[in-house]
Amino acid sequence: MTDAVCFRCQAPMDTGAGGCHVCGASERSAIVAATVVAEDTSADAKSAVGRPATPFRQVVDNRWCVLGLLFLVMAVLGLPILWASRAFSRPAKLALTALVIVYTALLAWLCWLAVRAAYHQILDAIRSGGLG
Repeated sequence: MTDAVCFRCQAPMDTGAGGCHVCGASERSAIVAATVVAEDTSADAKSAVGRPATPFRQVVDNRWCVLGLLFLVMAVLGLPILWASRAFSRPAKLALTALVIVYTALLAWLCWLAVRAAYHQILDAIRSGGLG
């Protein structure tokens, strides 16, 4: 049995169809995996295409999860997850990388301003003797 699978959504597709009927990915951007599964039903005879996606892969391939991780949790530390994701095209990954770097720099600058303001308030309180 031969299976062709869409790179983006993992849906079965015809190799001559020109693209995925589910997500619209063109055949050139899709990785078509041809797999021959033998009559043997052992785990070694089955391909990775027939296996369900791991929970990590499901999160990494979900656009909203990746965007949430980038902008709400990890900032620049989430870039490896972005680049491991199959949910974004290469130009989108490049644009998001630049945006996340700018976003992280902005957050670092805001934190620096907050620490600086607190430091100056503490110094002013010490100098005026108003800590008591």
